[in-house]
Amino acid sequence: MSMTSGDALAIVAKYPTPGQVKTRLGAAIGFVASATLYRAFLADLAERFAAAQAADDYDLWWACTPRAAQLAPLLGPGARCLDQRGEGLAERLHNVCRSLRARGYRRVVLLGSDSPQLPARVVAQAFAALCQRDVVLGPAEDGGYYLIGLHLAARADLFRGIQMSTPQVLRETLTRAHALGLTVALLEPAFDVDEVGDLARLEAALTEDNCVARHTAAALRDYSERQESAHGDLTSVG
Repeated sequence: MSMTSGDALAIVAKYPTPGQVKTRLGAAIGFVASATLYRAFLADLAERFAAAQAADDYDLWWACTPRAAQLAPLLGPGARCLDQRGEGLAERLHNVCRSLRARGYRRVVLLGSDSPQLPARVVAQAFAALCQRDVVLGPAEDGGYYLIGLHLAARADLFRGIQMSTPQVLRETLTRAHALGLTVALLEPAFDVDEVGDLARLEAALTEDNCVARHTAAALRDYSERQESAHGDLTSVG
C-alpha cells in the first residue's frame, strides 16, 4: 500500500467530446461550444485544486470517463487518474470510493466538474465537516449535489438505490444516509452550469467572487464575442 495523505479529492470528469458532455447546454449554444466551455472548466479545476492539495493536505485524483488515459493529458503533468467503472453513475461513484480505499485513503470528497466557480475552500470545509459527521453534502440548486464526502472505512454503499441525475438525488441520498445511521453535514448550496441561462450567472460569479478561472473566463468571452459578431452579421444582412 502506497503512502497517502489519508484524504483524497476525486473530481468526477468526462472527456470533452462534443455531443457527449454538457448536452443540455449544447442543445442551446451548439455542442462544440459547450464542449469547449467544459474543457475550460476542467483546466481551471485542475489548476485550482492541484495548487490547493498541498496546502489543505489531501491528494487530488480524477475519476475519468470514458478512459483515464484519454483525459489525463488535459489535466496537467502528474495528474492522478482512475477510470470510472460501472453501469450507472451510482455504481461508478461507489467503485471510485472502493478504488481509493484500496489505495490507502481514509476519507474522500467527490466533486463534480460542472461548477468551475467553486473555490478551493469548499473542499477544505468538506474535510473539516467530516471530522464531526459521517457524510457531507454540497447541495446543488437543481436538487442534486455538487459534492459528497464520506469516510471510506464505512463499507456500506451510500449510493445504492439512488436515481442519479434527477431532482430527487439530494433528498434520496439524505434518506439513504439516515437509513444507514449516518450523520450528515450540509455545505452552502451552489449551482451547476447546465443550461444557457447559467452562463450569465457563471460570468457574474467569476467577477463577484474574484475566482481565478482564467480558462473559463476566456471561453465565456470568446462565446460572447462570437454571439455578438453573429448578431451583427444578421443585422447587416437585414
